[in-house]
Amino acid sequence: RPIWFVGRVPTRAAISLAPALSGLQEVRGALDLRDGLGVELALGMDTEERATATLAELRKQFDGLRAAGLPPAVLDRVALGQSAAEVSVAVNLTMAEISTLQALSSAVAPAKP
Repeated sequence: RPIWFVGRVPTRAAISLAPALSGLQEVRGALDLRDGLGVELALGMDTEERATATLAELRKQFDGLRAAGLPPAVLDRVALGQSAAEVSVAVNLTMAEISTLQALSSAVAPAKP
């Protein structure tokens, strides 16, 4: 069963996370570990304009992941969206996709001394 959570975010804490989150007021979401990893987040921003800017920044960072060579099959399992002053993020990865990401991270990790 999914684990649901909700919380309010102090403004200074949001800004310390990332400037793009400076208007973040609340976070709602769910975590589902039944068949891999499922995460749904709703980021409640202070204004619709700030939500639009935050979504643009998330898309920019997500495009950077594509450019870094992450497999399209994994990236296609991420959905970004907006409804009024709320930004949504949904990620659903199977165990096979998680294993692929682990193998990639191991391949690019620096060698241990």
